[in-house]
Amino acid sequence: MLFSLKIKYPDNVFLLRGSHEDETINRYMGFGDECQTKLKENIDDPNSFFKRSNKIFEKLPLAALVDDSILCVHSGIGTTLASIEEIAAIQRPLKISHDPSNKTEKIVYDLLWSDPCRGK
Repeated sequence: MLFSLKIKYPDNVFLLRGSHEDETINRYMGFGDECQTKLKENIDDPNSFFKRSNKIFEKLPLAALVDDSILCVHSGIGTTLASIEEIAAIQRPLKISHDPSNKTEKIVYDLLWSDPCRGK
């Protein structure tokens, strides 16, 4: 449904990547099962709806900046991010590392998984 709205209103609808727009997560958290059950497909087939959907997810942006003043992300910004430019520099398509080993992977992981909290 959201993709159809994006197609119909490309300048008014913006989609961001969240923590479930990842093949590893959605394979085991319901989306893979739904594709197997409802679509009767092998989710490991490169032409499956499941695989094609994940290719799209890999291209979704991780953040958006509204009016140069509001940062929109799925989760929080974590402790690794130093500037918005670091988000803009992340190359897509992007596979998520669930065991981040470098600064970019840690920034991505934080944007998708860190919970915002109040400062002390």
